[in-house]
Amino acid sequence: MSFELPVGQLKKPKSGAGGPSFSNSRPVYAIPVDMFTENGYPATDEKKVRMLENIVLQAGAVPFDLYLTSGTKDYTVEVEGDQDAESFKKKVVGNFPGDETEATEFAVNNLAKGFVLVAGKCKSGLASKVIGDLCNPLYLKPSFQANNQKTGFVFTFEQTNGDEHMHRDYFGTLPTEETVSPVFPPTAIQVLASDYNVVKVAVGTASTVIAFTSVTKDADAVFTVVGQDVDSTKAGTLSSTTDFVGNIIVLLKNGVSWKSLAGASISFKVFKNGTKTFLIETNRK
Repeated sequence: MSFELPVGQLKKPKSGAGGPSFSNSRPVYAIPVDMFTENGYPATDEKKVRMLENIVLQAGAVPFDLYLTSGTKDYTVEVEGDQDAESFKKKVVGNFPGDETEATEFAVNNLAKGFVLVAGKCKSGLASKVIGDLCNPLYLKPSFQANNQKTGFVFTFEQTNGDEHMHRDYFGTLPTEETVSPVFPPTAIQVLASDYNVVKVAVGTASTVIAFTSVTKDADAVFTVVGQDVDSTKAGTLSSTTDFVGNIIVLLKNGVSWKSLAGASISFKVFKNGTKTFLIETNRK
């Protein structure tokens, strides 16, 4: 009688392997299922865990960088179903502190939508954990509480039914706002329909006037301009315009100028009237 040798042994893990790795500084990204390209969700090898390719998203798309309070993040996998029909059902829960408008918008606009979550790498060489897939995503169930003890959201992502997979190991790259946001010189900012909705102003060598030379995003689109200058004497300055420059006019709140300093950002909504484009400020930080 011969026995087939098992492939892969469960040897003693490294010291500290059972520590709270998910609840530490490991970043969590939420990817709506419709953000993937047709074949953008990677296949796994025959053992159903290690992904073989890179995640590919629609042009200009980036995942939600989902901040969750470190000590509140909880990822569970439970086996459900009758004997011979068991499956893994996955759930991720975490708190978001405060009542920020952006968090409320995320909850309202993504209620019951399907997501794939990626628990990113906190060290180089480690695998990210991909939770959920396109056929069986995790659905967002947000809640909110404000009382004399705390104010904040609880974001719950949960599968409706289990499947044959736990989390998958992903060693590839993930597009982020940092990697896909185009960078333009301050005198020639372009806001293109094909690009992500964040544009960076290049670091300046001298004080300059910020100007938009092209805006091809549709009416009602919202985009954000981000500064990078640490030297205020070399930062670009954006002001309201009273005349059309290349059929574009900029309207800032109360006419207050904005400088492209590191950490500063300003958002606009696009309004179009024939061949004319108006950029109306909606928010700044």
